[in-house]
Amino acid sequence: MKRLLVSIPLILLPFMSNMAFAQTAVPLNILWRVITGSSDRMTSVDPAERDGFPLEGQIFYVPKNSNTPGTTTVYRLFKWNIPDHMDSFTTNEGGYSLDGPIGYPWTSSSAVQGLSQLIRTFNPSNADHALRHPYETISGYIDEPMGVYGFRRFNNQAESLLSLTAGGVTIQSNQVAGGSLWRWTWNGVQFINIADYGREIQGSFQFYSGINYAIASEAGDKYYGAPAYKLHGSPTSVLSNNGSTQSTRSVPLEWNADSFGGDQDHPVVWRNLLIGKDITLNFNGMGSVAKYTSLLTLPQTMTTGILGLPSIFLRANFDRFYSYDAPSDILTERTSEIPDGCAPGNPGYTFDNSKHPPFTHGGLIITDSTGANAFGLYGVHWSLGGSASYLSMLKFFCSHDGELETSYDTTALNAVRGRLDIAAGTDNYFPAGSTTYNAYLISDSLANVRSKMHQLYLSYIK
Repeated sequence: MKRLLVSIPLILLPFMSNMAFAQTAVPLNILWRVITGSSDRMTSVDPAERDGFPLEGQIFYVPKNSNTPGTTTVYRLFKWNIPDHMDSFTTNEGGYSLDGPIGYPWTSSSAVQGLSQLIRTFNPSNADHALRHPYETISGYIDEPMGVYGFRRFNNQAESLLSLTAGGVTIQSNQVAGGSLWRWTWNGVQFINIADYGREIQGSFQFYSGINYAIASEAGDKYYGAPAYKLHGSPTSVLSNNGSTQSTRSVPLEWNADSFGGDQDHPVVWRNLLIGKDITLNFNGMGSVAKYTSLLTLPQTMTTGILGLPSIFLRANFDRFYSYDAPSDILTERTSEIPDGCAPGNPGYTFDNSKHPPFTHGGLIITDSTGANAFGLYGVHWSLGGSASYLSMLKFFCSHDGELETSYDTTALNAVRGRLDIAAGTDNYFPAGSTTYNAYLISDSLANVRSKMHQLYLSYIK
């Protein structure tokens, strides 16, 4: 069965401004660690070699190309009589022979956010060298820090979760996947679909790079598949809790790596961008209402682009669709208006200014068949001081493979900032530096989600 790969927020850009975007797409090598023979730990960048030995997983991402500014070469060496492989800055350290370069790590920890130091280690009992990241230990080995930097990875882990509970909601963000919001649990129900790195609750920024259309993805790229060593999760630079607020920052990967010099074994990172969130649970003491503040950091002003703030992918049992217009307090079921399946051009339902009433204050809600468990996305139009240009909801029942969090079938909610046309308004202006945008997430029964959306409107939150 063909895997459903979902880009976020499920739209592509036409030709846009010819302003050249700062070229910061960096193709990466994945440094895997394997064990050859009985005890020789070896760093590998070759997928065939990786698959030929016992694998300890991904250790780092480092730049693939020697022309990446601020980097230096690391070689893999070999000594036959031990035997031992060793990573080095020179081609013949200690009488070792050259295997070849394995990548080009940065020489400064501040070159890019989220970097960690490469640590070479040495085991005096068997004269073996190995590469490790700062968040693991290898028994019997002595550290030899290298003073160069890459993006730490997570060995063979698919999840490294930070949890937070308040207002009856528990959220978990996954450090392996850019800090994207991996699970949302209310009333014993886990709502989110995590079948690939285009799902979850996350942000994305779509723009024209001057070369190709780009999708900077908070969670990772489209090359998703088990086991974990084949996953390309975005690097995470911040993952923390402070009271009832959880904060994450991702150095996003390009969703379509092959458009920027990458492939299924070489992710591509947008090194000067950040996408992240500050999500506050129990917002204003409203229980299962969360304020979701999206953050976007750009190296220069963009006058055309589309920001998902956020996109939300739900398990397939959430399959009844509603719009809610807050000024009129009208809830309308839209289930019959949502096409079933993955037909090209599937528009779903869009709540925007073409509707009557137009989108000013309001939200979209998806529920299970009973309405007892509902998930809502509330926003305020940018022209009224809010953040969203429009809201949308879609259904992708292509595989008919069930309702698990890992099933390919999914439904989706999106809050979107920006527009597709060149003659866009100020909602299409994304300034250099960091900007923030607000939306509100709610889980409860359908009736209570509607009621809480109306409370948000009466409080005139933005």
